[in-house]
Amino acid sequence: MAAAWVAGVAGALAILYARTIWDLVLQWRSDDNASHGFLIPFLSAYLIWERRDQLRRATARVAPAAFVLLLTGTVVFILGQAATFGYPSRLSLVISLAGLVAFLYGPQVFRLAAFPLAYLLFMIPLPVPLLNIVAFPLQLLAARTATTALDLMNVPVLRDGNIIDLPTIRLEVTEACSGIRSLVALLALAAFFAYLKRKTWQERLALTLAAIPIAIIANAARIATTGVLVQLFGAQAGRGFYHMFSGWVIFLVAFGLLAGTECLLPRMRPGGALS
Repeated sequence: MAAAWVAGVAGALAILYARTIWDLVLQWRSDDNASHGFLIPFLSAYLIWERRDQLRRATARVAPAAFVLLLTGTVVFILGQAATFGYPSRLSLVISLAGLVAFLYGPQVFRLAAFPLAYLLFMIPLPVPLLNIVAFPLQLLAARTATTALDLMNVPVLRDGNIIDLPTIRLEVTEACSGIRSLVALLALAAFFAYLKRKTWQERLALTLAAIPIAIIANAARIATTGVLVQLFGAQAGRGFYHMFSGWVIFLVAFGLLAGTECLLPRMRPGGALS
């Protein structure tokens, strides 16, 4: 296949999506809920590089039928531009890339690149209405779980919705404390980890979905720990250094739990040690 032809089509796509990509970069930089987006293209590229030997052996040929997928991406992009709503245009970027690969290189190459291409969906921040729908139940769940944990540790506590009342301070589980940021980031990391470590789609799906309860429990543990520190050492203990770094520490703990789950998966198969 002529390299000039491939470069021309890819260049046209880059020009078409230049504004969309720039808008994405600006949001990754300014929105804490979307900052993990910077890593996603690099992780996707690594997944393709990791399959480089298989890609070299695959038969590359133009697949005219895949032009439908490329056309679908373009139509979604035009609709997104007409609606002045950024999400469809961003979504169409992934669809168009998938269509481009399928059209230029055919089904064998597309199958090998399908997951790395789909993984790019994690770089697209959730639309604000959907984010709000998900965040508030998470706030309530985090507050309820943290209150239960504090009760079990004999810390005097009352809860009203997302407000946790301690004898010395009132803690509000705001949207920033809902855990939505760590949940999305951990899901992206779990999908990457599962694709590399597991071979069957069932195990990959199970490991990816395990990130959801792990992220929720980890966030509740962070809030409960804040309550304990405030109760023991005063309100200042829950601010400053602890507030800045506890999120990172809890995220690392959550990843450790995810790695532990990955180690247990083989033992949970029929005939495994834990079955």
